[in-house]
Amino acid sequence: MASPPWQTRHRWPTTAAEHAESDPETDIVFDRHTGTRPTLWGLAPIFACVRPALCKAMPHCRLSPNGSRGPLPGVALALFCPDLVLLAVLAGLAACSPAPGTAPWEPRPTSVDFGMIPHGEVSTKRVAIDFPRDRGPMVPLAFRGNCSCASWAFVAVAKDGSERRSLGRAAVEHAVLPDESLFLELSLDTRRKEAAEQAKITSSGEVLLVDLGETQGRVAIPVSFTYGIDAPVELSPFAHVDFGALPLSRRYSVSLELRARGKPDARFGPVHVDDPRVHASLRQDGAVTVLDVRVVPDRGLGLGAMRTLISVETDLEGGYVVPIPVTGQVVDDIEVRPMERISFGRIDLGSEQTGEVILRDHDTSRPAEFVVLGIRGVVGKDLANHFDAVLQTIDGDERSARLVLRYKGTYSATRAFRGFVDLGKRGQPGSVVSIEFVGFGNE
Repeated sequence: MASPPWQTRHRWPTTAAEHAESDPETDIVFDRHTGTRPTLWGLAPIFACVRPALCKAMPHCRLSPNGSRGPLPGVALALFCPDLVLLAVLAGLAACSPAPGTAPWEPRPTSVDFGMIPHGEVSTKRVAIDFPRDRGPMVPLAFRGNCSCASWAFVAVAKDGSERRSLGRAAVEHAVLPDESLFLELSLDTRRKEAAEQAKITSSGEVLLVDLGETQGRVAIPVSFTYGIDAPVELSPFAHVDFGALPLSRRYSVSLELRARGKPDARFGPVHVDDPRVHASLRQDGAVTVLDVRVVPDRGLGLGAMRTLISVETDLEGGYVVPIPVTGQVVDDIEVRPMERISFGRIDLGSEQTGEVILRDHDTSRPAEFVVLGIRGVVGKDLANHFDAVLQTIDGDERSARLVLRYKGTYSATRAFRGFVDLGKRGQPGSVVSIEFVGFGNE
């Protein structure tokens, strides 16, 4: 009766001699659909080595690793002749050990040179990967590298030239067959890098293979690749605009110079940018093209990270577009760190406790110094009898202060407390920020 289409016989020899010549009766049946091995005790590779010794010791016991002749005689042998089985197992394991003078397989590092890649292009190369063929099945699982511009896929190539691609899944249908060659298809996308000239560098990585037979576990094969980036446009003073902290009350601007390498009469423009907070325009300053970048934070778009891309079209070969990343962190005018409130956590409400935060006022249109206006509960009750608030200066930063809040330990009749410290500016009416605080009793 024919086997199902997903079930195929494959030999995973245990020695070099068995790799060249093997007994069909010891072939292992693989279920490509479930990844299981329907073999006696689930130990087909060891059983394949032990079986000849067992059958020689017990001529009437016909054992087969795929169970076609029935496992019961072997079970009876294990029950009634344990010493004989132990000797046969040891003899079989000895037969499975590498022949004298045969070096065990070891990972062989490999490397590839991409040369200089023009910025804006993708370069792809295939790297042959050596893997242990005397174990298995071996499944290519992943490639781990330290380059953000790299993407990868695995390709198994048969002798007839047919190919199978895999993105790294630990399933038996993605295993590399004994008659196939394994390649790592590595692609470097320079569009993910800044538009800056980069001399050749070497990046390190490794190919991870997993042995579904669990005789070796994971195998890591070192792979290194060398590449450089040839940028057709020079950006000065930098190719990435990072504004850092962007308080809401302030406006920010920077100018970049653009020069085409080898083509002084190159034309730039138009300019495109998607973020409404970022404005970009081109102007000529003699023979130099200048890009002016301006950022206007918008509270309506929220606080947090800002990341966008300015694209400058050119008349260079291939219609090259200059990408310029713009990043920053939009923050409130008064920044509170490390957290926006003081949390005492669970405490003994009958003992004194302290907590603190650091404040910084980015709005230069008002005085830098903070003052404490009051300490109140959630419903407005004055809590000055239970708390003290002190502001301390920070050396070297006149616009920052440390707020230290001391709980006096006089709230023992309640299970928790919550309130606010209201802060203002000297000589100006009203509160500019309220710092929340909270604490919970141990019980």
